[in-house]
Amino acid sequence: MLGSMRLVALACSFLCACEFTHGTLPTSGAADASDTIRPDTPPLHTAHVRPIQFTSVIGGPHAGFPVLVAISASWLRQVSQGGDVASASGYDIVFSADAAGMTRLPHELESFDGTNGRLVTWVKVPSLTAATVIYIHYGDPAITASQEDVPGVWSASYAAVWHLDDMLDSAGASAGTDGGSTGVTGKIGGARSFDGVTDEIDVSSPAAVDDIFDGGGTAEAWFLASSFGGDVRGRIFAKEAFTTGSDLTGWTLHLYNSSVTNCIRLMYSSDPGTYATWATPANSVTTGAWHHIAVTYDRSSSSNDPIMYLDGVAALLSKAAPTGTMAADGAYALRIGNREALDRGFDGSIDEARLSRVIRSADWIATSFANQNAPDTFVSVGQEL
Repeated sequence: MLGSMRLVALACSFLCACEFTHGTLPTSGAADASDTIRPDTPPLHTAHVRPIQFTSVIGGPHAGFPVLVAISASWLRQVSQGGDVASASGYDIVFSADAAGMTRLPHELESFDGTNGRLVTWVKVPSLTAATVIYIHYGDPAITASQEDVPGVWSASYAAVWHLDDMLDSAGASAGTDGGSTGVTGKIGGARSFDGVTDEIDVSSPAAVDDIFDGGGTAEAWFLASSFGGDVRGRIFAKEAFTTGSDLTGWTLHLYNSSVTNCIRLMYSSDPGTYATWATPANSVTTGAWHHIAVTYDRSSSSNDPIMYLDGVAALLSKAAPTGTMAADGAYALRIGNREALDRGFDGSIDEARLSRVIRSADWIATSFANQNAPDTFVSVGQEL
């Protein structure tokens, strides 16, 4: 259901691309604000409007920030259930930067339960600080079609966004092909479960995900590991070519439980058998619990080190520095949950896998973790205006 809704929204958004204003690719950790706001005329005329504020915002302002908005309330029930929402699908729930609804904000619906009054959606906020206010509008029976703008939520700096309730990429370019994973309940919505053996998602090698760390990029995901996976090196992401033994070319982000115990490791190689490794501290990863990993890295110089953030906090133990020039990875397929040889399977669940072509700031990553870890308390909804 969610997959088909997203597919329709993606198609509609691309067909109507002329309605959106896209900015230039940002060079910092913040997304470009110019593709955040979609002006609509005439303004919204929904029957009900409420302000939304945000807690636990670290630093900022964060431009073009996709906030996970999760709200449970009796007024979010559909009219037939005693609430104020007109559409059983939540189509009349929309967001704006102003109370009058003159400046619409893109959103992507994760789920809506009109019987119990539960909404989970991503909203792109133009400038997020602890003082930011946006507005939720609802209750217009004339709105009978989805108002989602899925690609509009994810700015040009997002190379790919897989919510993993399906194989689709909400950024629009890099859908995966499932290789045995199963759908499960994730940290945010639906997720994929991998068996630790041969399960994988094959994204192939579209240009959007090639050389993500060239000039600076970010890889991130939520994961719940049942064990450390194949050869205690279960892959979260792998864009690598495998030859023999421990030889690889490309990069991989994976669990690890060998020379450093119970950690996550990033490996980057220019030649088979010649690679750099970086790891989070020993015993920083607990099996059976959800963790968030984010890695920022600029591979343009061998003197650069990545920053690895575990559960929103920088945590890096450097093991082996790179040598030579880091190679391009466009020749290798990206996989989620395994590598090319299907012998480093992730054992457990992965949710919200993302790649960005910017280095996200420490405050951006900490705010993302706070938002996604406890979305219900991250938002504060005011009284109806």
